[in-house]
Amino acid sequence: EDPTAMPGHAAPSHGRGSSASGAPVHPRAPSPAAEPAVVAAPVAPAEPAAHLDPLDRERQLLEGAEGLLERDPEAALARVAEHARAFPDGQMAAEREYCAVRALARLGRTAEASQRAERLRSRHPDSPFAPLVRRYLTPTP
Repeated sequence: EDPTAMPGHAAPSHGRGSSASGAPVHPRAPSPAAEPAVVAAPVAPAEPAAHLDPLDRERQLLEGAEGLLERDPEAALARVAEHARAFPDGQMAAEREYCAVRALARLGRTAEASQRAERLRSRHPDSPFAPLVRRYLTPTP
C-alpha cells in the first residue's frame, strides 16, 4: 500500500498496468458530453484607434498627414482624403484643407492647390489657416 495515496483512491501506477483480464489500462479521457463546448464568437477586425473620441481620431489622421507631407505628399493627400471621408464636416476641416493645399503645391499641382486654398478661405474665413493659404492662390488677371 502506498502511504502517499489518498484514502479511497487507488495508488498511482508507475508505467503501464494491466487489468485482471490482461488488457492494458489507460486513463479515461473525459467524455465530450462532460465538458461544455466553447465556441468563440466571430470578432470583426478593430479599426485602428477606434477607441478614440472623434476629435482625437481627427487629430490622429491629420498628424499622420502632416508627418508625410515633406517626404511623401501623395501619401499625405491620401490621409487627407481619408479624413474628408470620415469627417466631412469635422472640427479640423480647415486644418485638413491647409494640409491638402500644401501637399498639392509640393506635388506641383498648383491649379488644384489654388482651388483648395480659395475653398478654405471661403468656407473658413475666420480660421487661422485662411491667411496662410494666400500665397498658394493664383492671382486673377
